[in-house]
Amino acid sequence: MKKRIAMILAAVCIVTVSGCGAATAAQNVKTAETVTETKPAAKVQEAPKAAPEAAGAVASAESTITVNGTGEIKCEPDMAEVMLAIETNEATVEESQKKNAEETNAVLKTLSDEGIEESSIQTSDYSVYPRYDDYGEEIVSYSVNTTLTVSDVPIANVGKLLSACGKSGITEVRNVQYFYSGYDEAYETALGESVAAAEKKAVALAAAAGKALGGIISITEGYQDTSLRYVYDNGMASYADTEAALATGTGPDIKPGEVTVNAEVTVVYSLK
Repeated sequence: MKKRIAMILAAVCIVTVSGCGAATAAQNVKTAETVTETKPAAKVQEAPKAAPEAAGAVASAESTITVNGTGEIKCEPDMAEVMLAIETNEATVEESQKKNAEETNAVLKTLSDEGIEESSIQTSDYSVYPRYDDYGEEIVSYSVNTTLTVSDVPIANVGKLLSACGKSGITEVRNVQYFYSGYDEAYETALGESVAAAEKKAVALAAAAGKALGGIISITEGYQDTSLRYVYDNGMASYADTEAALATGTGPDIKPGEVTVNAEVTVVYSLK
């Protein structure tokens, strides 16, 4: 009987302990839920608002218009540069070089007699190469070629110079290039015309947009081609205008025609 009473008491204790454990677990869950519910929610950061000053700056941004302008000045070249070639062909290299040197020296003397300064004469090319027969098998001679570039030649003297050098031994006139000694002044005039052309276009575009043209914000110079510019004067330019140079000239009549000096600008205007 005592044993049975003891077993019943033990069972009651187990139930009580289990109940207490369950109650404790439930309390823990409730506590966790409470913590979860009371945890502060994360704040969502809003994008920073533009400062009133910045907004005002965007609103008051100045309207602009960008145009290109081109100016052209026609002029007649007054100076030239010529390339003269002296070619010789002999059985051996030595013979061909010797003959070529003799003929080149004769041409150089002629250039000096025509008033060309030594500083205006340049040996721009010198070559030696064999010449073969029609079958390309045997060497029949050796060719030696000297090319002289002669600068600072007044246009009025080109024909006479070419004729004199032809008698002295040149075998080819390879090139005649023209220059204009008043290039800088012509370019400045062309720059003025390019700005005026840009303004004319800007006025038309502004009117088409229902705006009035404001002031110039910036001007940018475009590409400048200086191939016509004559930059060295050893006295030959003034000699070209003398009666002696024109009266004594004999030979082919050289016609340089007209050349164009161009100027380009890009102009940015404000609109109002």
